[in-house]
Amino acid sequence: MHKTFGHLVLQNPWYLDPQWWAIAVALFLGTGIIQSWMKGFWKPKIQPNDEPIKTSQTVGDITFVYQRLIIKNIGSVSAKNVRVLLTYEKSPENFIPIPLNWTHWNKSSRDIPKGEPAYIDLLRKPGSYPNYQFCWAFDVGFSTESILMDFKPELGNIRLEFFDDHGKVGNIKLQFSPKEDKLKVIN
Repeated sequence: MHKTFGHLVLQNPWYLDPQWWAIAVALFLGTGIIQSWMKGFWKPKIQPNDEPIKTSQTVGDITFVYQRLIIKNIGSVSAKNVRVLLTYEKSPENFIPIPLNWTHWNKSSRDIPKGEPAYIDLLRKPGSYPNYQFCWAFDVGFSTESILMDFKPELGNIRLEFFDDHGKVGNIKLQFSPKEDKLKVIN
């Protein structure tokens, strides 16, 4: 659009041009749609890499027996700040999800690049203690309530839920076999 004033031709500024606004709105909406569409394809996914392993480690005079799970990010991108929460499949009263410890990291979260395995401490049995205990992440503390400290196989299967910065990225169910003294993946 041009206006004339005597011998001068004046042009409207670009920000008043409706064509410019149509292009800007289309780019803005298109970018949002593409990003949400890509999130469906480009996301991390955590799954068990193998069955849980039973191992032992001596610290000072005490030997701990651990039940550990190796997981792997089989998704298409890295999982950032991954946290694992353990709960029973049918949670008893006063039970809260337990943040688990990443093996040898001693913290509740870590990044897991695409295709990389990671180890999680699930349960531990110190010395001659008859029952397994949950492996609370060191950086969040732990509870002294029995229901939140001691693993009770009679309460049923346990469930692990994995979360990263953008939401849930995995879910694994485990069953404990008292006869074999071992956890098994059941999903």
